[in-house]
Parts: sequence; structure tokens; C-alpha cells
Amino acid sequence: GLLVARALGRAHDEGIIHRDLKPGGILLTPDGRPKVADFGLAKDMWAITSHLTGPEETLGTVRYMPPEQVKNARQADGRSDIYALGATLFHLLTGEPPYAKKNELELMSQVLSGTLRPFDPGQSNLPPGVVDILRRCMHPDPGQRYQRAQELEQAIGAFVRELLGLRGFTSDPELLLSMPRAEV
Repeated sequence: GLLVARALGRAHDEGIIHRDLKPGGILLTPDGRPKVADFGLAKDMWAITSHLTGPEETLGTVRYMPPEQVKNARQADGRSDIYALGATLFHLLTGEPPYAKKNELELMSQVLSGTLRPFDPGQSNLPPGVVDILRRCMHPDPGQRYQRAQELEQAIGAFVRELLGLRGFTSDPELLLSMPRAEV
């Protein structure tokens, strides 16, 4: 999650919103490093995109999509990608996607009608720190999510440092993740 959040932050800094982040859009290199792929629905925030999405059009994979993007794809911004990353991380950590018991048509219908209950990652067996991160990523109100991917990266880094008992470690947490476990 840390490296994917970092990659999203860089894309957002360049004005690019992914709009369809999901587990299948994150590839692993032979050494296990994640790479964000599948930018087929990406939106350049600075370009006029009216020819891509109509005012009521939905683009993306509903199961990983925030409510505002289901309602109107033009509303997708960096916080939409943060929601999608939270949903993706939940799936990768638990083996099930958010709202696993609902089909995509049912999900879309409930989002559009306003009857879909916010997803609660706390129903899983994940550590409380992970649940807090996912809960904030997947908050139905974009204003309550991490506002920038860099904030999410920092939160994941802080969790990794605490998990490893290295609260005073101030370098890049990616270094901790790349070290053999015996060295940490």
C-alpha cells in the first residue's frame, strides 16, 4: 500500500487521476514491488474531459469506486483514487472485496438511491491501525478521506513503523519493508 500510495501521489502531482484502481491494476515486479497499471480510464485533471464522460456517466469498477464517482464520473478526483486504494487494500488483506455479498448492479443501484450503508472495514479481523486507515480511505464523504495520497502514504508509514516497534525511525518506511525480517 505504501508504494502504491506513493505512485498515486506522483500521478496526482502530474494532474492524473486513475479512476479505476483495483487489485488487477496493481502488478508485481519479480522482486515483489507493486506497479500501478491500467490507466485506461485515467483523467488528466487539467484537460477538458467532457468528450469522455457525460454528466451522469459512470466509469470504472463499481466495487472499488467511491459513491461520488458512481453518481458522476466527472466528480472523480485524487480522493476517489484514495477510496479505491482503500477498497483494494481491504481486498488484498482479507481476500474479499468490499460489499462482497452484493453484486455490482445492486451496489450501483443502492449508491444512486442513497440507500447503501457506508462500508465498515472494522467487521474484519484486521489490526485496529489498519482498520482506521481503511475507514478513512473509504469514508463516503470525500472531505473526510485523506486529501492527498501523500497523507495516506504517511499514515501507512507510521503504521509500519509502529508495527515494527520503530516509532523513532524517521527515514523512508519503504526501507523497512525491503529489509529481510531478521534485520529489522
